[in-house]
Amino acid sequence: MGRCISREGVRETMSVNCEKKQRNSSIDTLRVFAIFYVVLLHTQPFHHSSEYYGLGIYKNLYVLIDCIGFAVPFFCMISGYFFGKKLLSGEPVIALTKRYCKRLFQIFVLWSIVYAFYSPLWLKDMCEYGFLRGVYWNFLRMTDVFKGHVAGAIEEPCRYIMMGTSYQLWFLTALIIGLMFLAFFIYVKKEKFIIPGAMSLYIVGILGKRYSVLPLLGYDIASEDLLGPLLITIFVATGWRLSKMKNYSTRLAVCLVVGGGILRFLELFFLWKFYEVEPSYAYLLSTIPLATGVFMLALQYPTVGANSIFPKLGRLTLGVYVLHVLILDAFFVFREPFFSPLAWDLLFPLVAYGLAILTTLILQKIPVARIFVT
Repeated sequence: MGRCISREGVRETMSVNCEKKQRNSSIDTLRVFAIFYVVLLHTQPFHHSSEYYGLGIYKNLYVLIDCIGFAVPFFCMISGYFFGKKLLSGEPVIALTKRYCKRLFQIFVLWSIVYAFYSPLWLKDMCEYGFLRGVYWNFLRMTDVFKGHVAGAIEEPCRYIMMGTSYQLWFLTALIIGLMFLAFFIYVKKEKFIIPGAMSLYIVGILGKRYSVLPLLGYDIASEDLLGPLLITIFVATGWRLSKMKNYSTRLAVCLVVGGGILRFLELFFLWKFYEVEPSYAYLLSTIPLATGVFMLALQYPTVGANSIFPKLGRLTLGVYVLHVLILDAFFVFREPFFSPLAWDLLFPLVAYGLAILTTLILQKIPVARIFVT
């Protein structure tokens, strides 16, 4: 019996070591930059400085940062890629889809409950009134916030089903629908329709959003709550498609990144020049080649960042994504009294990301709270 246990232990050790070797450090490293970009989008660096100082350089920096836009598509490709890899390893598509979707839905519900009671002024109240009075005022605010969400859910049920009680949670439900779309065509053995079908959804999505200004083709989408699945399914499908490839061309990946970047500039310029649509973060035709090229480079060079802290930080991405809004709202009230506009624009994104990382690490150490961030 002792030998059997010893051999089993060796097998488990070898399995763990194998998983570590197979982990893509480049993907984990890029996760850090992608989630930090999400934090940047939500903190709007240099936007306040451009309004306060009236200098064009800050406006240009704000627009430049706002226009890069590959973070969420990159996350979708990661999900589709590893979904595809698990299918190739022999996992049944229905069981795998249930497992993925159950966990995403669980995260969505848990954080929707948190944000249903969350008062953005909790930290301000604590500082102004002290702990006990702060708790009292926050209790009153939480009650009002919850009542507001209940009224909103009754008035706009579709919005709350798709987006929950905080704006960043839309990604979770959209990803669930994207994975279900993928699983359906795989289950009925019609995989050839996945990319064309997802691309069709994407075109419908961008024509109802950024390209809604186009004559004849553009339209005003009835509900923006439906935009998430329309826009991200193609990236989930692309990740799945790349999981089936054995070799990746560096030349093709670089061409996609460069070509996608140039096309993005041309699209933004075209919309601004002819339709006065201000350049900003948006899903455009160029988003697909740009995000695909970045992801292919990560697959082609899987050891980038392996000896740095980035892969470890990248594994905390889910926690940072779901809770960073708590931190942004809580600390935003301290902008005016203590910081100049430029100092705030430079420091706040870094501080917010660092606090989100720290909070995620703390929650991971608490057994009851670990389910919220992993």
